[in-house]
Amino acid sequence: MRQKIYCYFDESGQDISSREFIAVAVMLSSAERSAYQLRLQGIEKEAATYGLKWHKTKLDRALQYLDLILEQNIATGQIYVGYFKKPTPYFFPIVDTIEAAIKEFTQ
Repeated sequence: MRQKIYCYFDESGQDISSREFIAVAVMLSSAERSAYQLRLQGIEKEAATYGLKWHKTKLDRALQYLDLILEQNIATGQIYVGYFKKPTPYFFPIVDTIEAAIKEFTQ
């Protein structure tokens, strides 16, 4: 039986000065997606981040947002992280992380 899943992905470390490339995938079923969206929107409102790009968010607001995410155990067990030493071509770590996340999530 097929199930629809959502994969939200982000990475950090493409800049020249970084020594590592970090890839993160968050996996959600279609049933979980709406509930998480509402919870995250509530946290954004409480932390006053207003959906800004992360680098444009003031540090105190960003830290409050992260604190609230951790306090509420958002997506516990559904976050997959890959750490890669540089130099590395970015495409392969991205594919590896997403592949591992999908395989583990669907088991």
